[in-house]
Amino acid sequence: MIARSPSSICGLLAGIVVFISGCGGGGSSPSTASSPTPTVTPTPGLTPTPSPTPTVLITPSPSPTAVPAGVISAPQMIAIGDGNSTATTIPVAELGYTGMFTATSTCAGIASVQKTSGPGSLASFTVVQVAAGVCAVTITDNRGGSVVVSVVSTTNAIQLQSKGSRS
Repeated sequence: MIARSPSSICGLLAGIVVFISGCGGGGSSPSTASSPTPTVTPTPGLTPTPSPTPTVLITPSPSPTAVPAGVISAPQMIAIGDGNSTATTIPVAELGYTGMFTATSTCAGIASVQKTSGPGSLASFTVVQVAAGVCAVTITDNRGGSVVVSVVSTTNAIQLQSKGSRS
């Protein structure tokens, strides 16, 4: 047997421990090797730019536009003949309207319809009796507004009878 001093045995054991731990023999202590930590160095003269503040735009509402009130007629119904005149006038009006009025009718053979006054907010149409019947006159502006006037045309013949002569 070889006699060794206790310090040489400790040295030998320390070498074996280093040898075993270097072989990947499963040491449980974490590695003590350190990795470098990155550092950020500010660039002189540069400052961060703040985000722009949102701008609120208020759009005004459009001004209301005057809308014509529509075609107005007085009266809504006319009667011609039998105690009434055989011709009558239909006045029409439309507030704020300066265009032309036109008339169409279902009065063929019953009455004739003629415009008697010009353009503008006031106009008139004349209806003349032709025969007995019922019809309608539609008066229209150039914006699509209209009014319907009913026409009642009556004819009753009055027969005069003479009585015998008196002597």
